[in-house]
Amino acid sequence: MNTNRWLIALIFVVTSGSFLLELWPLAAAGVVAMGFVGRGLFALPLGLLLDLAYGAPVGPAAYLFFPFTIAALATVVVRYSTRRYFIKRTSSEHL
Repeated sequence: MNTNRWLIALIFVVTSGSFLLELWPLAAAGVVAMGFVGRGLFALPLGLLLDLAYGAPVGPAAYLFFPFTIAALATVVVRYSTRRYFIKRTSSEHL
């Protein structure tokens, strides 16, 4: 449990630092990593805050109004759907 806490703190520091250094791919990777770790309740507001901080995207990403929030939501959905899939595949007989 303690290592998970350090991992979440490290991901948050990397994401915040990438915002200060204006490295948006690293910020997106931090939001996605936060969703994969299992902290969707932290990933969604963090994605929304990064969307508000970076402003409206330009170029092909202009059609995605909130790209960080969409990435966080997609990551959370993929994590929970694959988790349910693997739980259904394993039975108690094989454990």
